[in-house]
Amino acid sequence: MWVNFVLVGWWLSLLWANAASLFAVTIVGIPVAIWMLNRLPYVTSLYWFHG
Repeated sequence: MWVNFVLVGWWLSLLWANAASLFAVTIVGIPVAIWMLNRLPYVTSLYWFHG
């Protein structure tokens, strides 16, 4: 069961990183891309970040 939990984290982090790279293409989206890339470890581990 825990293998599925790990695979969901990797799958979600892949989508998250691709969305961040798409935001980084535009000048306006660069701050959002930086924020998303800073939160990538929390997305990978499925950690609930408060703040």
